[in-house]
Amino acid sequence: SAVVIAGQDLPTFDPALLTRCIVCEFTAENRNDESFGFLKDFEKAGGTTAVTCSALGYRDEMEQYPKIFKEVFSSLRTAARGEFGSAVSDRLVLNNASLLATLKILLAAGAPLPYTYDDIQALLLSRMQQQINMQVTADDVAQFLSVLISLKTQDFAEGEHYKIERDSAGENNRRLLYLRLRHVMGAYRQHARSQGITALSEGTIGQYLKRHAFFIEHKEKNVHFDDVSNTAAYVLDYEKMSAAGFTFRSAQNLDAGKTPPSKTQNTDAPINFTPEPYTPPFVPSDELPF
Repeated sequence: SAVVIAGQDLPTFDPALLTRCIVCEFTAENRNDESFGFLKDFEKAGGTTAVTCSALGYRDEMEQYPKIFKEVFSSLRTAARGEFGSAVSDRLVLNNASLLATLKILLAAGAPLPYTYDDIQALLLSRMQQQINMQVTADDVAQFLSVLISLKTQDFAEGEHYKIERDSAGENNRRLLYLRLRHVMGAYRQHARSQGITALSEGTIGQYLKRHAFFIEHKEKNVHFDDVSNTAAYVLDYEKMSAAGFTFRSAQNLDAGKTPPSKTQNTDAPINFTPEPYTPPFVPSDELPF
């Protein structure tokens, strides 16, 4: 079964809810008064009820849904990964495949629908792209980074809790962020609770970081900071972080070029989770279509 959630706000505050939704946005630019008038007249004439009754006439054809769903899911996942890479989660594909499989059965049964299978697949893929873009600021890693950005300098200092360096061994000389996760957990928990955010455990954040698009590696030793010469750190792609709007205060001149306005560290600024068109992250998947 499905539930329709209507409102002005996107379901981005809770990452678990967002991954279980198929987001359909409507803007004033897409509003058509003529079509709206036709719909209202259709409703008054009982036409919408007739559509439901007509759909129930295909109950027998829907018995093949499990078989068709597997085919559609495999095809849609291949198409999605071809466009979005590993950023697309199985759950997101499962949600959209459930609609596409139903459409395929109805079209094969001769249902008089005003669009083709390819039309709807292209539409769903575009919606999936928008939802992936939303997830980069709605997932738990994004919330964790946003809390760090809002910390005061004494609680989150360059050279003590994190550092930014050039990847001299890499081909593109990208900027890397080295984060001492254990050493920021205390300040993170305290500030997260003050902002009404559920603080996650160190182990949970570590696992989320390892599955995120920003993640490069977890160095368990031999990372040098100002106060220690041999410690552990999570290494993140700072270029992707900057493009996604997550930047940490740094006294070093490591600017890779112009980047869009971002969540620059500010001790008094509230945390903002407004979705923006960012580089897609990897979202953990499971086998549940809902």
